[in-house]
Amino acid sequence: MLGTKRLETIMVWPDNFIEYEMRCWEDIQLTPDESEEFHINKYKRCIQQFNDLSPLPYFPDVALDVGCGPYGGMAVAYNAKGWRLVDPLMDQFRSLKSITRNPDWEYICAYGEDIPICSSSVDVVFSTNALDHTCDRIECEREIWRVLKTDGLFCLSLHCRETQQLNEGHQQSYTFNELYNELIDCGFTILAEQNGLDERHKCLMILSKTQGEEE
Repeated sequence: MLGTKRLETIMVWPDNFIEYEMRCWEDIQLTPDESEEFHINKYKRCIQQFNDLSPLPYFPDVALDVGCGPYGGMAVAYNAKGWRLVDPLMDQFRSLKSITRNPDWEYICAYGEDIPICSSSVDVVFSTNALDHTCDRIECEREIWRVLKTDGLFCLSLHCRETQQLNEGHQQSYTFNELYNELIDCGFTILAEQNGLDERHKCLMILSKTQGEEE
């Protein structure tokens, strides 16, 4: 079953937030130290962090990156075929210079709260530094649970921000324990987790979709 929510029924980014996000990516492109190669290496380091936490048991046949950004997210680290990449700014990313699109990947302009992908069809979902940018984090987690196959993996990396750390692009404050509990409530099993990896309380989690009735 495809995601069937109407956009009017979910929270969407206001225009000023979209402008902020695009301004950040435009500024990144003007920074010599943040080339496309730099971002590819960053995602490769994240893959290594996941494997150090708990070795991923297989190479995914059908993988999805939610909130992939303009460079392709974790797909660029694997450099594999058949990935699906979801980001609400996917259409706007076309205006950025020096962004190469891979013809073997499917680029989907959509919110994480309403993923237009069939239920129980994805082996692995990656999301790095994205859930803390969503309007409704828990609804996004529910959608990721829906599209995953039973026993599929959700590899999550993000920062747990305190109130004083919020800014124009990060407007949700929550603790690691709150995140942990809400993911369990969504139906995930926590396979491995690590918290406090940097001064911004970066955490990594590897989760599995447990057996359950599909939405």
